[in-house]
Amino acid sequence: MQKIYQYFSLCILFILLVACTKDIPEPETNSILAPVKGLEIRESIPVTTAMAKGPQDFFVKHVVEGNDVFIECIVDGITFREDRQGVKGKFIVYVDGEKTEEINRAAFKIKGLSQGKHHIKLEVVSSDPALYFLTKEFIIQVE
Repeated sequence: MQKIYQYFSLCILFILLVACTKDIPEPETNSILAPVKGLEIRESIPVTTAMAKGPQDFFVKHVVEGNDVFIECIVDGITFREDRQGVKGKFIVYVDGEKTEEINRAAFKIKGLSQGKHHIKLEVVSSDPALYFLTKEFIIQVE
């Protein structure tokens, strides 16, 4: 009886080992994105960063208030205040593809936007352009 039990256990173990070898998951980095029906992409808007050295990304929070948009950013390793030690940086702001201003604060407003959709692009540049160059782009809707 014990031999039958051992034989049966070995058979089950063998079946489990053989059955599981073919179900190896594909790496997520090799996944293919399928197109979404009804979605038309007119321009490519990157959501990742471009950089030389420095942080991997920066955080952007935005809130639309009437015709203005309040933007708050956090960038590791860069200070926007002149009285602080470290790498100094500034934001170059583009609205609908046109450079509008350069800002030396981590929180600011873009004022007087017209109604409709607007493409906002933020570039972070440092006092040493070889160290940091980060971008973030997003679309807002002004009602």
